[in-house]
Amino acid sequence: MMFTDEALKTIGQYDIVEKLGDGTTATVYKAVQSSLDRFVALKLIHPNLANDPTFLPHLDHEARILARLDHVNIVHVYDVGEYRRRFYLAMQYVAGGTLQKRQAQLRARGERLALTEIEQIAQQIGSALEYAHSQGVIHRDVKPSNIIFAHDNRTLLGDFGISTIIGRPYGARALLPASGHAHGTLGSPAYLAPEQAHPELGPIGPASDVYSLAVVLYELVTGRVPFVANSPLAVISKHRNEQVPLPRTFNPDLPIEIERVLIRALAKDPLERYKRVAGFVDAFADAIKQALRTRPAIAGRRAARGRDEHPRDEPPALQHAAYQRRRHHADV
Repeated sequence: MMFTDEALKTIGQYDIVEKLGDGTTATVYKAVQSSLDRFVALKLIHPNLANDPTFLPHLDHEARILARLDHVNIVHVYDVGEYRRRFYLAMQYVAGGTLQKRQAQLRARGERLALTEIEQIAQQIGSALEYAHSQGVIHRDVKPSNIIFAHDNRTLLGDFGISTIIGRPYGARALLPASGHAHGTLGSPAYLAPEQAHPELGPIGPASDVYSLAVVLYELVTGRVPFVANSPLAVISKHRNEQVPLPRTFNPDLPIEIERVLIRALAKDPLERYKRVAGFVDAFADAIKQALRTRPAIAGRRAARGRDEHPRDEPPALQHAAYQRRRHHADV
């Protein structure tokens, strides 16, 4: 009989405590590792993926590589295994909650994170990504639900489960198979770099993570992601075909220096983005510092939402024309 999640009490040496959340590829539980008497986050892969002949070797191979990643801002992978035909990863348990949850709490109060807090998140997650890239690993699924706060207010990057080992053929797989359905294991549409769904744009590499991190930061400074639509495929299409709405369309108080950095990081062509996450994060931090020198009052403010929830009526071409004019004046 198939082992159902409702019946879960124990997975091997892991005693289930509570469910933490569901995703497209797995359900995550808080569990106790009985052999070491410690809490872990146990990711139990959905049963349908057990029938994918490419997914399981990929999972095992990458989990072994990722278990060697050692960085203060990366959630550690402890173990990968199988129990009653259910495959799992055991990871470091971090109790502080996700950036997604914190955003929802702020949104309910009509607030956003202060720029200084956003800079701190960018620096720490950027450091994690730069380290992963130096080890030959591309994350490919950077999003608020994979950014976790520790009790000391560090931010950690988790869920490397669909990451690409640079140069491996698996990383070049198209997001959209012949059936036309989004493959849930290869990224989250709202944060997806165009080349992840359209390999003809170029290989998946560090610039792909630059794009996804830029979407996260775009959301933090504006209160929304750049592209929304009625279906995942429609969102993916917008990433490929539509110009990114200018951040100041949704948050007119955002300093133009920050807007300029985000627009470059969100270029459709990977070659037009920052080549490394470190370069992007440094430019983002410099833009914040430059803005604070001229407008120090914005440093600690949690901006209330106003008309930034809805875009202006201008089409993207006119928005970008206005952006180019503002950039020209800023450069003079």
